[in-house]
Amino acid sequence: MSNETLYYNAFSGMTLRERDAVVQFLEQHEKTKHKEHIDEALDYALKIKPSFGGFVLVAKREEKIRGVIVSNCTGMAGYNASHLFVFATYPHQSKEDRSVMLDLMQQAIRYAKGQVALHIPPDHPALTLFQQLGFKSELLALRLDSPVAMAVA
Repeated sequence: MSNETLYYNAFSGMTLRERDAVVQFLEQHEKTKHKEHIDEALDYALKIKPSFGGFVLVAKREEKIRGVIVSNCTGMAGYNASHLFVFATYPHQSKEDRSVMLDLMQQAIRYAKGQVALHIPPDHPALTLFQQLGFKSELLALRLDSPVAMAVA
């Protein structure tokens, strides 16, 4: 069985067929069901939209996707991580899947060459894997999705 890792960025690009396969994989295995969020993260990583770029890593075994990492460069360093792993996804079905993701994460960290942030929910099935790699919870993220400005009295 042959394993391969494919690396995509703004220079290499990604064919429409490759992109569709990645989007389909992420839709199937990520908690987000918003295809537009996946598309936007890929657009930023591949600099299709104005951005600092990033990269996409895809682990395959016998032509089947086994894991995907989408990394967006933030343009920040020091006070914020220079790379955000927007998606770091694998099927969570076997020890082999975990091993593939561990290898993929190690490669992604090397490609990032700097600080890396990863936003996941507290019940994410790969939390212990990410902690094993050295990721630590440092902050509590608060988010306001309302476009309405609120007055504070």
